Amino acid sequence: SAITLNFWNLYEDRHIDPISASALVEVESNSKHSYLFLLGTGGGMSLDFNGEPVHIITPQSILGEAMVGLSKGDVAEVEIGRTVRVYKILSVI
Repeated sequence: SAITLNFWNLYEDRHIDPISASALVEVESNSKHSYLFLLGTGGGMSLDFNGEPVHIITPQSILGEAMVGLSKGDVAEVEIGRTVRVYKILSVI
């Protein structure tokens, strides 16, 4: 089941801080827009943010490890088998 999160307005306050634990990250991959929330535990769960899913990942996950330390405008690449997935970081909150 989904949990509703109440963050400040995502579109009013965009930061250039590097990604770390507790960051809400807006990304684009394969022309699809999504949100990722880095937490110390709970990876694999999804939450609801303003009607959009937020996927929880941990800094220890493959994707989390690739994103930690990056900032808005950077690109994270994740290799899974023979496939490389590219995530453009649109914002970090």
